[in-house]
Amino acid sequence: QAMEHLYNAGVERIVAVPLFPQYSSAANGSALERVYELASEKWNVPAIAAVPEFYDDEGFLNAWTEVAKPKLEEFKPDHVLFSYHGLPETQVTKSDDSGVHCLKKDNCCETLVHANRHCYRAQCIATTRSLVERLGLKEGEYTSTFQSRLGRDPWIKPATDEYLPVIAGKGVKRLAVLCPAFVTDCLETLEEIAIRAKEDFLEAGGEDLLHVPCLNDSPVWLDALANIIRRA
Repeated sequence: QAMEHLYNAGVERIVAVPLFPQYSSAANGSALERVYELASEKWNVPAIAAVPEFYDDEGFLNAWTEVAKPKLEEFKPDHVLFSYHGLPETQVTKSDDSGVHCLKKDNCCETLVHANRHCYRAQCIATTRSLVERLGLKEGEYTSTFQSRLGRDPWIKPATDEYLPVIAGKGVKRLAVLCPAFVTDCLETLEEIAIRAKEDFLEAGGEDLLHVPCLNDSPVWLDALANIIRRA
């Protein structure tokens, strides 16, 4: 409907903005595929610019910091969990052009190199590194995990739901969870984390779990998003 509205308005250049910070073919790729598919149905195809992933964008990272920092200072967590949407392992390995890097060793995502430049998991870990620095977290005070597993195929690890009883068993009582794979709160953050993950954590012996809200309509994020779009 939005594309049709733009055609009818005589728009000749469209900027497509997949709102997924880290790149995956399943999310960013499919969103752009649909935009291109709709554009191809027209005889006069408009010019289309696509905004790339923005996991390392300064504005995106600063927005997360501004939203999360006061929540963490008020909650005073024992540990901070960065929970990203998961992907099947096969989708991660397909992003590795070399075929010898992704998921071939334990620390394959710790640094970004040519082989994993398109790797979703590596980009998630890079987002965590940047936010950890900005939030002033120390080694041992945070973990990156992956949620929303579906089906029987192996998904990237560690899994959020499996890690909750582990961290509770280590004596963590107050757990804060950030979901930087999302810019807007949705089913995966509000139900899966704020409700279900909290229930699981408390059942495992934790005392409280804070779901740190996503960027949503915070002014600092809207300014950052506007700058991301302008660059396109």
